[in-house]
Amino acid sequence: MEFKDRLSELLKQRGISQRKLALSINRNPALITRYLKGDFSPGSDTVELIAEFFNVSIDYLLGKTDDPSTSEDRKLLNAALNNPDAQMSEEVKEALKHGILQNTILLPYLEKLDPAKEISTQIMTSQKRIIVPQEVPLDFATPAIDDALEPEYLKTDILLCRLLQVEQLPAKGIGIFFVNTEGIHRLNDKPEFEKATISEVWIRKFIVSDKFIIISLINPKYDVEGQTIVLPLRKIETEYKLVSTVIGMIRLRKDSEPIKSEES
Repeated sequence: MEFKDRLSELLKQRGISQRKLALSINRNPALITRYLKGDFSPGSDTVELIAEFFNVSIDYLLGKTDDPSTSEDRKLLNAALNNPDAQMSEEVKEALKHGILQNTILLPYLEKLDPAKEISTQIMTSQKRIIVPQEVPLDFATPAIDDALEPEYLKTDILLCRLLQVEQLPAKGIGIFFVNTEGIHRLNDKPEFEKATISEVWIRKFIVSDKFIIISLINPKYDVEGQTIVLPLRKIETEYKLVSTVIGMIRLRKDSEPIKSEES
């Protein structure tokens, strides 16, 4: 496979536009078009930037191998295999050593999302990985941060996520929102109120309706006034930025039960 074909494949798999890639690596969008047509070959520095952006090895990007794992991925995997505390059975370790497990990937694991930073930057700089089945294209994993998604997802689950392009917005789903709103707030338990920007991470159910998006919690114990909001679609690119959708999950504890409210 040639570089242009691999690049085209990665863009389609990740749902990333040529323009977004160009802006992320500080290159002219016209150059990306020329790369895809095969009219022009990128320099080594550009190849390195693109490989880092997609979190794949340079050899994979250039079509020299079908293994996308980076050298850092392999170091992390070897560390996991040699770690006596790693939560993997000996059978799984042996399978990984001999390449028996197919269609698995080392996915960037974002232990704590930062709503004040670009999600792509957080993925690129993540040093943690988690082994997951590659049934569908995925971009990162993150823990469920609260019980807002119960009973469908538990607080102990790891969420498998795909970056979102607004032009590919599904009609409904579970989304991760970076919420940055200005208002009058009481900060740090001070008695007085101040004007400030509050940054939060929301993991919420959403439904797209015409020019609006309806955002709500799943957990019925939060079914109270004010927990469901309706916003113009343009808001999901600004104050209520919808950065990714939840595609699936890993349940760490099979015996986990939904957290019960104090009233029950």
